[in-house]
Amino acid sequence: MGVHRLQTFLKTDVSNVCYRNVDIKTLAAQYRQETGKQPLMVVDGSNCVRKIYMAKDNGWVLGGDMLDFIKEMKSFVSAFRSVDVDIIFYFDGVTCKDKLRTWILRRDYQMEQIGNLFCDLENKRKDLSEYSKSIQSPLIGATGQFAIKFECSCNVRLSVEECDWEIAEFARKEGCFAVLSGDSDFAILQGARYYFLVDDLDLATMTTSVFIRDDLLTALGLQSHQLFLLASLLGNDIISFEELKTFHTQFCSGKKKKRCLLPKVAQYVKKWEVQGDYSDKVLQEIALDVFQDEDRFKDLKASIRSYQPQQAADEEEKTSVATNTSKVEENWRQIKELARGKHVSSSTTKFLYGVIMGDGVVMGVSQEDYRNKDIVCVAKMYRSLRQRIYGILLLEKPGGATTVEELCVESDVCPTEYQQVSIEWIPNLRSIHPGLQHLWKKDCSPKCRWRLFAESLTQKKKLDASSLENLDFAYVVPVAVLFYLKQVMPWFYFDGKLLLDMYTKAIRGASNESLCGYKDEVYRDFRHMLDIVQPRTSWR
Repeated sequence: MGVHRLQTFLKTDVSNVCYRNVDIKTLAAQYRQETGKQPLMVVDGSNCVRKIYMAKDNGWVLGGDMLDFIKEMKSFVSAFRSVDVDIIFYFDGVTCKDKLRTWILRRDYQMEQIGNLFCDLENKRKDLSEYSKSIQSPLIGATGQFAIKFECSCNVRLSVEECDWEIAEFARKEGCFAVLSGDSDFAILQGARYYFLVDDLDLATMTTSVFIRDDLLTALGLQSHQLFLLASLLGNDIISFEELKTFHTQFCSGKKKKRCLLPKVAQYVKKWEVQGDYSDKVLQEIALDVFQDEDRFKDLKASIRSYQPQQAADEEEKTSVATNTSKVEENWRQIKELARGKHVSSSTTKFLYGVIMGDGVVMGVSQEDYRNKDIVCVAKMYRSLRQRIYGILLLEKPGGATTVEELCVESDVCPTEYQQVSIEWIPNLRSIHPGLQHLWKKDCSPKCRWRLFAESLTQKKKLDASSLENLDFAYVVPVAVLFYLKQVMPWFYFDGKLLLDMYTKAIRGASNESLCGYKDEVYRDFRHMLDIVQPRTSWR
């Protein structure tokens, strides 16, 4: 979301002072000449990916547009490489609990949009293009970072703290050329030399608009640290604009409010003549003045802190490790270190890191009809599987573990707090679990991994691990999903013309050979998969 009204102020209210159009190739050449370094641009992936993809007016198809997505992302990367600019992508890796209220508001909006989408689908409305602006394709949201890493050969990182701050801090430490985003927080944060606006990016001409932080300070007459209080009093991801409306009305109202609000709040910030960090006492006075509640200083403090350098959690942990640490504790410390490395390098999903670090699991809004109470929602459907995986991930945790925190959307009402979910332990887990450190090594036995994977799927009927091992890897996931879901049947959870067509032919008695298009190779794969899912099913 960024800072309320800041981007508009930069673009219109002080036009050509903090904001101007630029030629990226020219700026990159100047940077290279002045620094002797190769220009490196950090892309705010969570903010930019959909905008880059939708810039070509691509209409999404319910998750089935990954090839088009990869094609557009390759074009994006190639365009910057053509002007000799390197790229690194950053994605949100954690859900910050300080921003829980904002997270809930966004999920409520998404559910409303998805509900409207299903209404239009039921009413056979053909033009659904407007939804591409507010609803991201499911596969892009879940696997976009991996597509960029492996298909576009780009460096991809996931954050372990607040993502905007991490991007800015990385850019500052590395002396990066630019940050590309549409989040006005980057006009506040001190990071790269330039903040490029993704909305104004033209890949054909390699031009965009740029915001200059120092020029913003000059235009407002503020010092650097005062920008953080300004952002907090305008409204951001921690303190919402709605909470500040009463405070804002004392400065301006009516038609002129939008134009005059930011300069007026900046004048208010100047009144608090503080050099450096704001003390709790000062923040209490501001909170009393702004909210009529001095206890709200905690929110102001959290908001300001989100823009400032933070000590990484792993560094704090390393400094507190005792010399007499037990083997179990040292093993767990090493596991957490490995998990962090895999997470940061985008080598695994966010799920794994959150569980191991004790931050819990967050599952947002899926592209499903939450209004239909006859269908079990995705989060509930896979809860048992998640519970069994928790046991695998936390088996070696010192002192043991019994529950994991989850924040999962399971109905048309968004949850407002984390829930404690019990761990479901796989029988004889210790006898088949080699330890996470060994499991993550390249030389870990595939049979060991396949058995652990197969055992994790269900409590009762077991999947034959050797059958999965012999199956083409591309088919493993759909086969495992069907095996897991075979007591509710797949047509309750999948939709599409092809599925309906094939299902209709099947119930009318079409042979398996005809359903496979009389292709021997396809039929052999079908028989192999069916033998795993339904071992006793007749082939004809």
